[in-house]
Amino acid sequence: MIKDNIKLIGSLLIIVFSLVLNACGGGGEGSVLPKKILEIDLGSNDVAVGGQTTYRGKLIIGDKEEPVQVVCTSSDETVAKVDSDGIIGLGAGEVTITCTFDVLSVSINLKILSPIRVTVSGLVSAAKNLVLQNNANDDLSIDKNGVSEFAEKMLKGDAYHVTVFEQPADPDQVCTVENASGKVDSAAVTNIIVTCAVATEETSMNLSVAVATDKLTLHWEAVINAEQYLVYWADNITPDVIVVTPATVTDTQFILEGDLSESSIYYFLVVAKNSIGSGPVSAEISAKLLPIPPTVLTHTPSANATGISIDLSTVTASFSEALAPTSVNDTSFVVRIQGGDAITGRLSYAPMNTSFALSEPLMYATTYEVALLTDITDVAGNALTENFSWSFTTEPKPDIPMFSMGGSVEGLVADNLVLQLNGAHDLSIDKSANSFEFNQQLDDGSDYLVTIKTQPNDQLCDLINYIGVLTGSPITNISIRCIVKPNPPSGLTVSSAEDSVTLKWETVANADIYHIYRREDANTPVDSDRLTDANGVTDLLFPDTNALQAGKTYQYWISAGNKAGFSAMTKFPSTVQLKPAAPRWARVDSCDNTVYLSWQKISGYHYVIKEGSEVLTEGDINEYTTGELTVGSAHTYRLEVTYLSGIDGGKVVAGAEPATLIVSDALCIPLMITVPVIKDGIKTNVLIPIF
Repeated sequence: MIKDNIKLIGSLLIIVFSLVLNACGGGGEGSVLPKKILEIDLGSNDVAVGGQTTYRGKLIIGDKEEPVQVVCTSSDETVAKVDSDGIIGLGAGEVTITCTFDVLSVSINLKILSPIRVTVSGLVSAAKNLVLQNNANDDLSIDKNGVSEFAEKMLKGDAYHVTVFEQPADPDQVCTVENASGKVDSAAVTNIIVTCAVATEETSMNLSVAVATDKLTLHWEAVINAEQYLVYWADNITPDVIVVTPATVTDTQFILEGDLSESSIYYFLVVAKNSIGSGPVSAEISAKLLPIPPTVLTHTPSANATGISIDLSTVTASFSEALAPTSVNDTSFVVRIQGGDAITGRLSYAPMNTSFALSEPLMYATTYEVALLTDITDVAGNALTENFSWSFTTEPKPDIPMFSMGGSVEGLVADNLVLQLNGAHDLSIDKSANSFEFNQQLDDGSDYLVTIKTQPNDQLCDLINYIGVLTGSPITNISIRCIVKPNPPSGLTVSSAEDSVTLKWETVANADIYHIYRREDANTPVDSDRLTDANGVTDLLFPDTNALQAGKTYQYWISAGNKAGFSAMTKFPSTVQLKPAAPRWARVDSCDNTVYLSWQKISGYHYVIKEGSEVLTEGDINEYTTGELTVGSAHTYRLEVTYLSGIDGGKVVAGAEPATLIVSDALCIPLMITVPVIKDGIKTNVLIPIF
């Protein structure tokens, strides 16, 4: 048998051979039969470990094929199968396979080569190709996820080392290799994993801050492909990402706490990051700590305390910080009977302590409530977060005897008199009553005060023995004494003189004082008509000399009064007109055969000059002159005054002493006076006669 050729294509072992027939008798050359081809499919069955395995094959002679079975043995128990996972090539190798067919026996040495495969994930299909290398050689360009294989196979026992030669781009990605190194076994290498990731995407991140009194919690939305986040913060300024050392977190939350200031504003920036690098800086956000409101630390009395003395002097409260003084007042700090009205007292304030001094004793067995309202603020304006209140109950009432309060009534003739006991208990007194008693009794030893809440109509009442202390017995000596307004005065008379008017009247019962009014007409007087000189007249006679004018007519009214009030005004029956004073001669003289008479004139009167019974002249005048009289004759003149108008109009009321003189022809010598005169800019004195 002559083996012409042996080759292995894939798992197909091809043997070309021919048979030589020996000549009979030996020693001579035999004849060569036509060539035959035997194809053995080494992948058609497993090679038995250390034993024989039958494979399918075919025998080709010319154009004829005949299926056959071939028995082969392997020298290496580790070889399990020769198939598409390995390329078998001729040459010195590690495995010897011996196949026998008919009289044909062929042994070949095989070199088993294994493929190096990688499994890729995370690669973006639009990216620039990822390029891997094995042992810094054999470039493998990959453009999609899945399994890829290096072009070069490797022998069993060879070392492999897969690395990233070029990272994908557009968009930028980073790919990493797991199980990158090892040695080839008899099978393909399939455990190399390549994982690719895209750089972090830009996003607004939607930062938000949850604020508290002691910390700020920053939240944001997760960024795709981010592996961690860098948080930059600063107080009162925007953080500088170059200077500030960031906090690194892996979730989407960052808590800032510790030594924080209530007055500071804190600014935050966040940057997403992965193994490729850092993403863009987020939008800035700022926040402040919630203000720390004041709180009530302690208070007295304590909450729900019982048996508190009714003589409790103060209610106090202390606070966690200084308060704004104006916020602590009687509407924000209230002490009241539970479910009732506030009680009176005086607030005093220190920066962190407030006290309420009670103005009167508390009531026995009564629950009081103290309310501190949210109107109370600290100096920064932060209010209490909620109304704060507590209650306490006073001591039970001791077994103390109680006594009644009453007395007598005198002079009451009108309705509506109302008394009040200790500012709380009212008692109406009937006008026919001569005694009274309050419906309420008071504890022995307690103070009492009776007052008049409402005076009776047109009366004035006073109290006697109205204040004191109960000392073991009822009070019966409180006295009510009432008076009525006096009646109008009667028996009125009026008289006048030259410069005064005198008023008289009779005594009025219960009257202590009189008011006198004056007018020049008959209209009803008003307060402005009351004579100030007559305010508080207590006598029964009043002389009016207040700015009276001669000749004028006056009318008068009078009213009687006491503590209860004043009576109606009564008009004096007469209207009076003042008498003028007797006129006085100013000149009685005769010269140049002429008589000269003059007198002082008072307006409002009528003047008459008579000689004997003859009226020489009359009127509102102040002089009389007559001439052509006989020289040496004697004349006597009378000057009379009458009322010009009024109730005595035309009546002679006064006259001057008669004036007698002798007619003279002597030259009248005038009285000369000096008068300065300026003429042509020159001042001179000129004598001017006055007759």
